[in-house]
Amino acid sequence: MSEPYIAEIRMFGCGFPPRHWADCIGTKLRISENTTLYAIIGNLYGGDGHTTMALPNLSGRVPLHAGHGIGLSYHPLGEYSGFESIPLTQEQLPTHNHKITVNTEPATSDEGEGMVLAKGDTGRGAPASRAIKIYNDYSGADAVPMSTSTLLPKGGSTSHPNLQPYLVVRFCMALAGEFPIRS
Repeated sequence: MSEPYIAEIRMFGCGFPPRHWADCIGTKLRISENTTLYAIIGNLYGGDGHTTMALPNLSGRVPLHAGHGIGLSYHPLGEYSGFESIPLTQEQLPTHNHKITVNTEPATSDEGEGMVLAKGDTGRGAPASRAIKIYNDYSGADAVPMSTSTLLPKGGSTSHPNLQPYLVVRFCMALAGEFPIRS
């Protein structure tokens, strides 16, 4: 294998960074111990620029080429963005309806099979608090729409995964090697 360029990033399939390479996980390094690497990347990926610098952090990220192509947005070297998971808000969901109708006739059974959401039968002297509650979809001629306040928003405000299909490999940056000359 030829000698790598200092600051070159390669993918490795092994479970450790090879000698003179370091994982691209945002590790902070002392500038005084990595002066050549600092001369190439500076504090582009983090660090204070006085005593520390950082390696790029590709954990949970997909590499993107710097610059822009025709019709594409500009992305400067070192920029990072995006999230592994995103909480969806109601505004991000497509507009949709939940239809439910009720039968205005009193319910006469407490069995739900084949029944509809109905007002309870309080006849025969039964108190209103003992109204039968039965649920089902109903589309008969006497169906009436329920109040929109009957169907409340649902969701647990949890995040959903925002990752494209992926395969995990190790991204490492060369800490030693040949100094890259500009062409």
